[in-house]
Amino acid sequence: MSLDSDGCRSSPYSRVVYLEHVQAVVTLAASRRGEVEVFLTSPQGTRSTLLARRIRDASTEGFNAWAFMTTHCWGEIATGTWRLEVRNGASACKNFVYILSSFIVIIISIIRRFVIKSDFQNK
Repeated sequence: MSLDSDGCRSSPYSRVVYLEHVQAVVTLAASRRGEVEVFLTSPQGTRSTLLARRIRDASTEGFNAWAFMTTHCWGEIATGTWRLEVRNGASACKNFVYILSSFIVIIISIIRRFVIKSDFQNK
């Protein structure tokens, strides 16, 4: 699944210049939650593992508006296509089923890139 972002270009006050972190809010039903793997790829191609396979998680509850977060794309530009990949990590579960109901990307940004200089001197 993919979503396009313009980085809120039209607003000078909420425009995304550099990413700080990103949340992917996912609603997903699964026959075995621990078999679900979730990945998010930024417009610049950074692929983040949001959820790895968990063999001891046998829950059938899935995820309801669950926020997964990544900082792997820190400093990147937000404009472009964000891709969410949901994968069956099951090797033994042949009847695994998942249904993705919703996917929202929340982009937390830095308006300006700051450079901090230290006046510390080791004497």
